[in-house]
Amino acid sequence: MATNSWATRITMADAMKTVQNGRYESFVNTLVESNPIMNDIPIVPGNGILSHEGARISALPTPEILDIAEGWSSQSVQFDKYKAVISQFKMRLDIPEDILDLHPNKARFRADLEDASGEGFGQGVVNHLIYGTSVGAGNSSKFDGLGTYRAKPDASDPINVKNGDYATFDAGGTGSNTTSIWLIQPGYRKVFFITPANDKNNGMKMMDKGEVEVWTNQAEVVANSSVAKKTRYDVRTEFQQRLGLVIADERAMARIINVPTTRASYTDDEIFETILRARMEVFKGPEPVFMYCNARIRWILTAINVGRQNVILDKNNPYGIEMNRINDVYIRPCDALLNTETAVAAA
Repeated sequence: MATNSWATRITMADAMKTVQNGRYESFVNTLVESNPIMNDIPIVPGNGILSHEGARISALPTPEILDIAEGWSSQSVQFDKYKAVISQFKMRLDIPEDILDLHPNKARFRADLEDASGEGFGQGVVNHLIYGTSVGAGNSSKFDGLGTYRAKPDASDPINVKNGDYATFDAGGTGSNTTSIWLIQPGYRKVFFITPANDKNNGMKMMDKGEVEVWTNQAEVVANSSVAKKTRYDVRTEFQQRLGLVIADERAMARIINVPTTRASYTDDEIFETILRARMEVFKGPEPVFMYCNARIRWILTAINVGRQNVILDKNNPYGIEMNRINDVYIRPCDALLNTETAVAAA
């Protein structure tokens, strides 16, 4: 995964590789990922500054069958409350002023680095969306990722669970080279992102901080107070996103866990049956259901579909673009999903 941090800096040698014959040659970003899940799930303002609270109906009233003139009792609708937190993601890009001044096209060089940094920032956010957790000391400001809600399959039934997590289907893979397939029904009152109530930018900002003085030998000075402080000037860009995840309806998300990542593991149509079972048994309502999987699983699904009609390519989807689907489940790429998840035994 692409990463960027305070300690990651552009060296003079690397910067000069982008200049040929006195002209700036833009670099190729080979670390781009495709994660449209961030586009599919809607973003709405939360009802709090750093959180969002709501309620789910947990029990409905039922009618009584009565004799004529017989009295009947009153009943009520029951609710469960939920609260989702908003996390603040931040990152900065520092370009040494000396390096920037040497470039024949300063604006384009900086813009290209900002684009690459934005890609790394987005990958960090989607990685937390899938694998992140609020568990641990000092992590109360982190929202729980998808994996926290669907962590362990139930040994008896993924719908009427006894010990495992609801809507977590076991694909039978073992070892430390498995992955997951996620089925999600995006929408308000389903699965959606939240931002602070008073934020007018959907929680996202890219800020030009201009020229800043940077301390370059902090570790040395901290270790030895007699060492002189050294500084330089950098041009700084800061990235920020305030985002939270709400699973308002538990029936709007399912996970197929322990999915094998080798082609030889698939000898029948069982994986398609599991996908269709999850779609039919879990999801309610008219909102479309998207299925997210990585490139390995998209290849395997396509390969074992030869001569069948399980995977269909057409434009019959909310975006009106060519997209594979299984029945009415739209297949979307999610490069953030790893092929190295450790299989989880059913509870």
